[in-house]
Amino acid sequence: SCHVRPVPEKFWSVLPMAWTSRNWKKKISLSETGRHAQYPLIQDLIEPLDLVILVVPIDKAAPKGRLILPQQQTIRDILERGALSLVVRDTELKSTLDHFLAQGACPKLVVTDSQAFARVSKDVPENITLTSFSILFSRYKGELEIQLKGIAALSSIEDGDRILIAEGCTHHRQCGDIGTCKMPEWIRNYTGKKPVFEFTSGTEFPDDVSSYKMVVHCGGCMLNEREMKYRIACCQDQGVPITNYGILIAQVTGILKRSLGPFPEMQKLIWDCLHNQFNFLILTFLCYTVSAYLCYICNWIVIFYSGFTKL
Repeated sequence: SCHVRPVPEKFWSVLPMAWTSRNWKKKISLSETGRHAQYPLIQDLIEPLDLVILVVPIDKAAPKGRLILPQQQTIRDILERGALSLVVRDTELKSTLDHFLAQGACPKLVVTDSQAFARVSKDVPENITLTSFSILFSRYKGELEIQLKGIAALSSIEDGDRILIAEGCTHHRQCGDIGTCKMPEWIRNYTGKKPVFEFTSGTEFPDDVSSYKMVVHCGGCMLNEREMKYRIACCQDQGVPITNYGILIAQVTGILKRSLGPFPEMQKLIWDCLHNQFNFLILTFLCYTVSAYLCYICNWIVIFYSGFTKL
């Protein structure tokens, strides 16, 4: 039999200090542990024999001859649940829905590429639940609630603010790339501001993100759950909001609440946030009104007192 000798204690004492703490932690987070994710990808949202329509646009950025990993994993998860998956392009979605609805078959769920949210949301009737691959992965490998709260930072972006756009993979960037081209354009158009964008991919995610106003991350299909949570924790520890591609695109297209249809508790969170913002605006308005009224009264008192002393 093979005998494995233990590592001598003195070996660990000569390791550089940096490698005995944070770097080891990061290397461990990059390795698969075999541990099951806290949530399934889509299985808990559907029942056996449910029909799920997956919308996959075919554009210049789409890889030739294959589906991307999030689409493959979603199909596999649907199969394991015993449900039915139908893959269509965004250009055929409306006619596909019309065909099934005419036969009395209503899809349980429509899952789309986030980039097609604007068109797909118009083609899918309101009574059919809609979400995106990126939002599913936000729950599956990240923290959906944290990334949902992070989108609030978009409303406070100013000129010159630094925004980090991070991707977990190192794919070849093409013209019209979502991370380096489309995402900055959507943010500029939505905010009306001119922030400074920086980009990372693969394992380049920085340990220090404190100089960024917010971080926008991909769905993380090429990262394991531990690494994705590690990146989110880095942002949280340093007080930097982090959100997800799909959440941001849903926000700028005005369908964020609808895109969270499979997760009612997340829809309620949005409502609570809006309610709190409304209360804050009302309180601010009342404070301003009372302050203005008090200033008005004080001015009249000063005028009256000045006139009285002259007499």
